[in-house]
Amino acid sequence: MKKTALILLLVLALSLVFAGCNQTEQTESIPRWGNEQYTFNITKADFESSAVFNNETFVKEPFISAYEINPERMDELVPEDVSGTYVTKIQLSADETQCTYTMQQTLYVQYKTETLTALASYNEIAATLQTMTIAPDSEENPFSEHEGLTTLKSTTDTEVVFLRESSQRPLSSKTVVNGFYLGKTHQEISLYDVTTTYDWENGSAKVVYNNRADETKSSTATNKLNYSSATKIIDANQVLLFARSLEKTSTKFQDNPGVQIYQPLNNTVYVASFFFTYSNNTMLTNAENQSVYVKLNSLSVIVNDSVLVTQLNLPDTVNSDNKNLDSISIGSGKTLNKYTTVRFRSGVYSYQLVTIEQDILDAVTVKAEAEE
Repeated sequence: MKKTALILLLVLALSLVFAGCNQTEQTESIPRWGNEQYTFNITKADFESSAVFNNETFVKEPFISAYEINPERMDELVPEDVSGTYVTKIQLSADETQCTYTMQQTLYVQYKTETLTALASYNEIAATLQTMTIAPDSEENPFSEHEGLTTLKSTTDTEVVFLRESSQRPLSSKTVVNGFYLGKTHQEISLYDVTTTYDWENGSAKVVYNNRADETKSSTATNKLNYSSATKIIDANQVLLFARSLEKTSTKFQDNPGVQIYQPLNNTVYVASFFFTYSNNTMLTNAENQSVYVKLNSLSVIVNDSVLVTQLNLPDTVNSDNKNLDSISIGSGKTLNKYTTVRFRSGVYSYQLVTIEQDILDAVTVKAEAEE
């Protein structure tokens, strides 16, 4: 009897151990922000720069080869140079139950003139491209080299209103684009605005599309949303902020979290997954325009097996030892890591936060081994 009891006890103990091993932490999505505003500088992504420091390799642009498309193999033309600004603002409603998230992007992209004139549809789009061209001698032109080059300007303004809760369910959104897509096989001018109002009771979205280049293509439709209620769904204008909302401690993302993204422009629901690296060796540019070796969280949003955007944020370590350099207090005295985004990249466009406080930069900077 004693032997049998001992065996049963051992079996029970082992079953508890294995149950504990198989239990995966949930990766929570929590609005971890107040009223905030950030400005990013936009440059051409640098996939070449890397350095060895303390016997570790640090790269300028984290690159997930399994999900990335080589820029030289993309349809989209790779520009000669890029400059611009990206301004985001988060505003809470008076009762703090909703968030309004806005973005204003001004982008200057420089191409070889001969590359543009060789495009198949150049004659069709030349007149419109001319209205987007910034003269070489214009004070607005940010580039110093102009020989044989053409500078084009595009602007994008977005807004989304969503619930300030774990679901972050969108209530409305708006996008205004004055831009272009220039590819090797496809070229398109984008002069449109699209406004979306969500009706979750009926599972639909009213989408008003206004094509300013061709009014005959404008439309208004109430679309049934084809989504799964088992997974959260957000508006396309929320992607960066939703990515920031995800908990990023070292034990997270083992549950393979995902989110559905509704794109009103083509009435499509995409399924996104995430590729998370807790400690990514990368670089930031300091106030003296020098590269600084840092360790940041890296989170890539994957859609259709390709990287939509890679976001680099401050890790939870900046709040260790009661430093609380990047935290926010919410109801009931609870304190959350903010995971403020300091850099992100989409395709060949790289964005870095203009102002990073020195104590925060010091907290993520890797010290030389002799200094440790």
